[in-house]
Amino acid sequence: MICPDCKERNFSFAEYCRKCGRDLTRRSYQEVREEGRRRLGIFSVGTVK
Repeated sequence: MICPDCKERNFSFAEYCRKCGRDLTRRSYQEVREEGRRRLGIFSVGTVK
C-alpha cells in the first residue's frame, strides 16, 4: 500500500501511513471517481441513443 500523500510504502494491510499518518483505509476522492468512470465507461461505449 503506497500512501497517496507522501508515497511512503506501507504494509498492504496497514491502516495508517507510518510516515505521515494518513488514514489509508479511507480511499481518496480521486480513486472513487476513477473507479466510477471506469464502471460507467463499460456501459457508455455501446449504448443506443
